[in-house]
Amino acid sequence: GRYADALASSGQGERAAEAYRAASVDATGSQRLDLERAAAAHFLRCGRLAEGAQLARRVAVGLGLDLDVTAGRMLGKITLERIRNRWRGMALAAAPSPHEGLLADACYSLSNGMAMIDLVRAAWFTSRGVRHALDSGAPDRAARALAMEAALLAGRGRAHTARARETLAQARAFATRAGDPSVLALTELAAGLVALQLCDYRATRDHCERAVAMFRTGVAGVAFEQHIAEYYALVADYWLGAWGRLAVNKQALVRVAEATQDRFARLSAKSGVGMIGDLIAGTSPDVLHAEIDAGLRAWPRPQAPAAYLRQLVAATMVDRYHGRDAAAVARLDAGWPHLTRTRALSSEQARGTLLALRAKAYLRVERFADARADARALRGIAAMSGPAALIEAAIAHVTGGDAAALLDEGIDACAAVGYEAYVAAARERRGRLRGGDVGAGARLVALDQASRLGLGDPDRAFDFLVPWA
Repeated sequence: GRYADALASSGQGERAAEAYRAASVDATGSQRLDLERAAAAHFLRCGRLAEGAQLARRVAVGLGLDLDVTAGRMLGKITLERIRNRWRGMALAAAPSPHEGLLADACYSLSNGMAMIDLVRAAWFTSRGVRHALDSGAPDRAARALAMEAALLAGRGRAHTARARETLAQARAFATRAGDPSVLALTELAAGLVALQLCDYRATRDHCERAVAMFRTGVAGVAFEQHIAEYYALVADYWLGAWGRLAVNKQALVRVAEATQDRFARLSAKSGVGMIGDLIAGTSPDVLHAEIDAGLRAWPRPQAPAAYLRQLVAATMVDRYHGRDAAAVARLDAGWPHLTRTRALSSEQARGTLLALRAKAYLRVERFADARADARALRGIAAMSGPAALIEAAIAHVTGGDAAALLDEGIDACAAVGYEAYVAAARERRGRLRGGDVGAGARLVALDQASRLGLGDPDRAFDFLVPWA
C-alpha cells in the first residue's frame, strides 16, 4: 500500500486506485477492506465510475452498509442518522475501537468518492461516519467526519446554518486536540465549504486560500482535498468579480491536472463557473463545448449528477457569453428535471448559480414571465438579492418599466456582498439611463473597474452579467 499512498500523495489518483486494488488482492480481513475502500474512493474521484461503484458496494457489504436503496429511502436514512447523532451527543468515546475506526475511515473515503457522483449517498456516508468516528475514540477521525457533515448541513439552506456552524466548531475543537496538520487543513476547507453554501464568497475565498496554503506546507496525501479548495476559491473569485485572477489560477490547476493526469483536477478546472476564465481569454466556443462534451462522456449524467451540474453550468455560460441564449435555454430546460429528480439543486448555492444563468437566458429569448419567476426565486436565496434586482431591472428596461430604482437596489446589494463585476456592469447600465456628461462619467468609471477586475471584453462581460437592449 505504500506505493499507492505515494501515488495518491502526488495527485496521481487513477494510478493510485489501480495500485490500491492490486495490493488488496493479496491482503485479507480488515487490511483488504481498507485497501479496497481507498481504491474505490480514487476510482470514483477519477471518473472510473463502474469500477469505483463495484468496489464501493463490496466494501459497503463487508461493513454491513447498504448502497442499493432509492434516493428517497436514502434521505430517510440520512434523517435517521442525524437524529441518532444528536441523541448520542458529540462526546468522543473514552476507549479506542479499531473496528469503529475502520467503519469511520470507510464512510469518509466513500463519502469523498461519492461527492462528485451522488450527493445523497455521499451525505448518508458522511452522517453515518460521524457516529463511527466518535465511537472510534480518535479525535482526528471525529474532526474529519464533523467537518464534512458541517458542509453538508450548510448545503441544506439557511434553516440549518446554526447547526452547521455548531458542527464546524466541534470539528475544529477535535482537530486542535488531534494536532494533525492535514486535519487542521481539512477543517479550514470545511469552513470554506460552509461559507460557500451560505453564498458568503468573501469568507469562502479566505478559508479556501488558507486551506490550500496549509495543504501545501508539508501535508501528504491530500491532493484531492487541495484541488477541492482550489476549485472553490475559483468559484468565489467568479462571484467576487476577480476574473483576471481566476483565469491565472485556473490555468495553474489545469497544468497540475495535465502533469499528473488527475481527472478530478481537470474536471474542476474545466467545469462550473471557472469557465469564465476561458471565455475572457477568447477560447473558441466550439473548442469549449468539445471539452465539455468529453467531460460528460467521462462523467455521464445518469451516474454522476453532481458532475453533470458543473458541466451544465459551464456549457450554459459558453452559450450565454456568445449570445446563443436559445441554445442555453434549450440546454437548461432539458437538464433541469434531471437535476431536480436527483436533488442536485438542493444546495442554495448551486440553485442560485443556475437560476441566475437561466433568468438572463429567458430574458434574451423574451420569456419575460419565466425570467421574472426565476428572479423572484433568486430573492429567496442568501446573498442573491442583488443579481435578482439587476435581472428585474433588465426586464423592466426591455418591457418599458422603471429600471433605475432596481439598478440602484442591485448596485447597493451587490456591493454589500462583494460582487464587484455585477456592480461594474450595473453602473454602466445606470450611466446609460442617466445619459449626458454624468452618465458618460459613470460609464467610464464602470469600464475602469472592469479593467481592474480583469473582465476581458467589457461589452461581453456586461451583457453576460446584466443583459441590456
